Amino acid sequence: MEKAALTRELALRLPRYFRVLRQYVIQGRQKVSSGELSGQLGITASQVRRDLGCLGLSGQNGYGYSVKELHDALGEELGVFGGRTAVIIGAGHLGHALAAHRMFVGRGFTLIGVFDRDPAAVGRKIADLSVLPMDRLAEFCRTHHPHIALLAVDAKNAQEAAQAVCACGIKGLLNFTETELDVPKQIPVESVHVGDMLYVLSQRISDE
Repeated sequence: MEKAALTRELALRLPRYFRVLRQYVIQGRQKVSSGELSGQLGITASQVRRDLGCLGLSGQNGYGYSVKELHDALGEELGVFGGRTAVIIGAGHLGHALAAHRMFVGRGFTLIGVFDRDPAAVGRKIADLSVLPMDRLAEFCRTHHPHIALLAVDAKNAQEAAQAVCACGIKGLLNFTETELDVPKQIPVESVHVGDMLYVLSQRISDE
């Protein structure tokens, strides 16, 4: 079965599939049904089959899906096995927290640099990395070719920081600034709006 173009909705579900399958691999599971996956993800079994079909994956009648096959295929699609590298822009409280977060462990991503424009932050150690000044970013990127930048700067400095990393050839941005960024179309941006999530949660609580 050939792969189909992934919708935005499916792209957002893939990490959830991968988390479940990763746990199954750790548990030594050999097979899984679409019904089991649907229960874990809170979607229908038919949606699971459509999702996996878009990746060129199909189950076997009476058996289901191979856990290892699904795990490896989704890991490949997500770039988990590609040795992605990342830098953090902003060495304040948020930058520290991101650097220490376990998201870099066992997920195919390696944090290789932390940068800040504040001279007082430069030289400090974060996650065994010395904070570098922003004027070293271009040189660093030419040498180490990081794939992703995590923006953890103040909102007022977000656009300038985004332009700096885009100019250095970084391929994607994870934006924690709660500011909408204007970047070239070919550079994907995923924005984490914690405030928005709180509003959504508050609204859902109000509905109960």
